Amino acid sequence: MWTYNRYFTLIFILFWPIFTVGQNCSIILKAKVTDAHSYKALNRASVYVLELERTFLANAKGELQISGLCQGDLHLEFSSLGYTPRSLFIKLLADTTLTIDMHSASELIDEVELHGKKEVSQTQSTSTVLEKEIENRGGKGLAKTIEGLTGVSSLSNGAGISKPVIHGLWGNRVSIINNGIAQSGQQWGSDHAPEIDPFVANHISVLKGASALAYAGVSLGGVVLVEQNDISEDPHIHGKVSYIFESNGFGNTLNARIEQAKSWGRWRVNATAKLIGDRRSPDYYLTNTGNRETNIAAFYQKKFNNHFEHQLYYSLFNTQIGTLRGSHISNSTDLESALSRDEPFFTKGHFSYAIEAPQQQVQHHLVKYRGDLRISDTHVLKFRYGGQWNNRQEFDVRRSGRSEFPALSMQQVNQFFEVKDVFLTQSQWFLQSGLQYTYVNNSNDNEATGRMPLIPDYQSNQGSVFSIAKRSFNNWKIELGARVDYKDLYVLSISQTIPREIERHQHYFLNYSLSGGLGYTYSGGATIKLDLGYVQRQPEVNELYSSGLHQGLASLEYGNPNLQAENSFKGLIEVSKRYGNRGFFQMVAYYQHVNDYIFLEPTGTFENTISGSFPVFVYNQTNATIYGSDLAVGYNFTQQFRSTLKVSLLRGDDQSNNVPLIYMPANNGLLKFNYDFKDSRNWTNTSVGLLGKYVARQNHLNEDQDFLAPPDAYFLLGAEAQTQLRRFTFALGVDNMLNTVYRDYLNRLRYFADEMGMNIQFRLSYQF
Repeated sequence: MWTYNRYFTLIFILFWPIFTVGQNCSIILKAKVTDAHSYKALNRASVYVLELERTFLANAKGELQISGLCQGDLHLEFSSLGYTPRSLFIKLLADTTLTIDMHSASELIDEVELHGKKEVSQTQSTSTVLEKEIENRGGKGLAKTIEGLTGVSSLSNGAGISKPVIHGLWGNRVSIINNGIAQSGQQWGSDHAPEIDPFVANHISVLKGASALAYAGVSLGGVVLVEQNDISEDPHIHGKVSYIFESNGFGNTLNARIEQAKSWGRWRVNATAKLIGDRRSPDYYLTNTGNRETNIAAFYQKKFNNHFEHQLYYSLFNTQIGTLRGSHISNSTDLESALSRDEPFFTKGHFSYAIEAPQQQVQHHLVKYRGDLRISDTHVLKFRYGGQWNNRQEFDVRRSGRSEFPALSMQQVNQFFEVKDVFLTQSQWFLQSGLQYTYVNNSNDNEATGRMPLIPDYQSNQGSVFSIAKRSFNNWKIELGARVDYKDLYVLSISQTIPREIERHQHYFLNYSLSGGLGYTYSGGATIKLDLGYVQRQPEVNELYSSGLHQGLASLEYGNPNLQAENSFKGLIEVSKRYGNRGFFQMVAYYQHVNDYIFLEPTGTFENTISGSFPVFVYNQTNATIYGSDLAVGYNFTQQFRSTLKVSLLRGDDQSNNVPLIYMPANNGLLKFNYDFKDSRNWTNTSVGLLGKYVARQNHLNEDQDFLAPPDAYFLLGAEAQTQLRRFTFALGVDNMLNTVYRDYLNRLRYFADEMGMNIQFRLSYQF
């Protein structure tokens, strides 16, 4: 045996040069990492080489060099503190030099793209949440993920449900675009959060201005874009697995994403599972406030040639959400008592994952197809189809064991078609025009509920046409947009009188929207932008025909079939400037006047039903003004120590009745400090942060306009830390670190309970 091994070893040594013929392991890879905005070198950049499992650091000029590389595949992960990481796959054959442009995490990005290149910047900037922040906050839902953006708040209904508020407007006035398709569902109130998993997105943007007119829905307040990047050309399987634990509610969130490029196309799959139990205020459990989610999304891309590309996307969103048990009261005497109690009725003294009535269960399907036909390098014809099916069931506390039967059961089918022409003219005008058609069918399963529906059955057809023009010349940027929507709404409602009869209603709406923007960049880098817009919005079916118990909000709501379309005029001016590596400044001032503003008005009365006693709200109209300002300032004390200040001031007035406008966000501010540690060969992207958020009392409100006076001002302290060890990322965050007792004015369940207490989140991610 020894002799055999000896001869084998000798033969292997003699023939080793033959085995290694053509294997070049003396290749040099050079790279220079720069800021994509200023083209300045990033001296804190690093690159992680997956095949070597090593991190290489850039020098003071942002340059790095790796020697002794062999021919073959190479996966590179470029990173720099304060910048969005960038992945790159190359086939290394010889000495190679790369220039890597990286985008600042705080940079305002442009939305319009043509063939992957930014051809014309828009005059109205977007505010964007990038992938790192989505991973840290995505477990809290879409609205909470973007809440930190300047001018954005969230309207909540307990701890598990929220929706975005942009400059005081929300719900039907804010369109949410899910991977190119306007999200459709039963979005009738603050208890109906958008059925979107934030983890499917690589970035989430809030868009205002003329560009918003290209999207279906209403952009009276703005447009929220939930978007994902194109799938990379890498032929290997790559992905990321993340686990998030939350101490408050003992929440567990697991997300996984994998992707690959094959000859038959590129594919990506994203899946999320979530289990959270009863949240806890600083003093007591918030009984029946848990939620569960199981979501999956699949994305497919294929380029047939240089002229045609198509995409196919599917997502399934499933959720079960509990509603605070103490918000459903059996009689008016107890209801009046509940509004003044420090601790809600039905509060249990122990934690539970159980979800009982009142609760809601929602399932949402989305299918999207997009085909792009490239006529030339500057001309693309795009076709888009979106199909959605939403099934919502809400369960109330019902007598005789009937709580297991839904009190509300609705299905909605939505079909969307779009043809859009996008091209760049010889005079450098970027033009896009499109035709859109949307069909909606919403129906109730009255046999399953045995109850009068909150929203009647209805069908709607809407045809839309839009056109947007943009151009940059010298230091100027101009943007113009127009949109026309024609909608017919057919409603089948049940009469309130006995004997019950079917009532048929037909509505026709013709709405116009116009927007224009102008921007100028000074030689020192300062930019000033002006945007003017006129938008019409027709009343939605819930505003016209709501009738009965809105279970999730624990209230009775009644629509007004005589409502007219809203007419909004908004002016906005923005001033911004970057001071090299020292910081940035941005200020936005806006004024919006809305004729026939539709709002849900508290009547100040209670009504007893077979389900209990509830406060009564009615839809009404008035002439309103909303105005305010947003301020964002960033200052870097050193290359590693930086700070950010954000302040939002807002006021709304009911001009017709000479009273304040109800349900407007209170003035607020946020101050954040971050310290970035220098990268080592093993530990990278290490940072710690401390943030404080102050929300003032909403003093601009009369005491008799609501069932309860606005809650007191509050201050929340939070902290976060993150580091990366090769392919692993560790993150730790603390919300409400001081365990402050408070109630938020924009949370409808503030009538009954305090907000959540301290919450510690731990995230572990593995990238492969």
